[in-house]
Amino acid sequence: MMPTTSSAGPPPTECPPCVNRKTKQTWPCGSTWKEDCNNVTCAGGVLQLSPVPCPEYSHPNCPRGLAVNVSDGCCERPFCDCRCELYGDPHYISFQGVTFDFFDACTYVLVEEQSPQYNLTIAVDNFYCIPGLEASCVKGVIVKYKGNTATLTIDSLTVQASLNNVLIPVPFEEFGMRFESTGYVTTLVLPEIRSYVSLTPRFSLIVNLAMENFVNNTQGQCGVCGGGSCIRRGGHIENDKCCDKTAYDWVYEDPQKPKCASAPKNLPCDSPTPSPTPCINSKCELLRQPLFAECRDNVDLSLIIKNCEFDSCGSAFPCSSWRKLQTSVKNMVSVLSGESTLMEVAAQSVQKD
Repeated sequence: MMPTTSSAGPPPTECPPCVNRKTKQTWPCGSTWKEDCNNVTCAGGVLQLSPVPCPEYSHPNCPRGLAVNVSDGCCERPFCDCRCELYGDPHYISFQGVTFDFFDACTYVLVEEQSPQYNLTIAVDNFYCIPGLEASCVKGVIVKYKGNTATLTIDSLTVQASLNNVLIPVPFEEFGMRFESTGYVTTLVLPEIRSYVSLTPRFSLIVNLAMENFVNNTQGQCGVCGGGSCIRRGGHIENDKCCDKTAYDWVYEDPQKPKCASAPKNLPCDSPTPSPTPCINSKCELLRQPLFAECRDNVDLSLIIKNCEFDSCGSAFPCSSWRKLQTSVKNMVSVLSGESTLMEVAAQSVQKD
């Protein structure tokens, strides 16, 4: 008797690949990948797409409330910024929001890394900007990054940029440094570390660092990103009322200012500081009007009024505080209902400068 063969059924159907009819590219059945913010799967000859799910993040507690959403191309995640500001003649706001005035005209370290990771140093070049009065303003900023040196320098009513001692046109990009300009504000962007430095012809300087890259690892006149504001060389943190004294410690070696090598340092916190007598200025009084009431929850108007009164006394640049208000209003995350009116008033005032 001949043997018989029994069949268990038809052979299994093969899973066909997926084919891009235009490019002729093929993908094996079952392959998966991520493309244009979608998860893609080849199944039965068909490409199946589903959006990449974005995780939910809690809102971070940032210095000065400076949170920013950063996108990876598909999803956004909140991060913190550490921002230090100088304006007028001269008013400082540290990374933590501590305010103080500092009047000397040497070149000073604003930011350097306690433990070098990105080889970043930022120094401010101050000068006496008011004849007959020892009050200084920002003349320029020096940025050392990854072995290169960039400068932004005020020249008349413009800001000039240089890279490794060569004047450059703006916009310009090289060595991981991108120079941009609005026509008034010139900005040096360091995209690899999500940080920037900006300068205006009216002596307003901003240093903005990505907190995730610099937290607890900076020192200088701007203080510690995420930490104390008044820091001495060696790392000792003083109380928040001592920043105008610890600022003296951060003299930066500048061959154009040899006398600064012997500038005062290590001033005790209880040493007296000359306090210029403020005077009343009608422009400053405008800030007390009901028109600006909505600003008070978002901007420290009392500080701006105080600095406005100081800047109005013998200053060659009495409107720097108005410009600070303009910048603050523009930077608000939530737009105030009266912002356009506020900006018009501020603009009318500074145009008279």
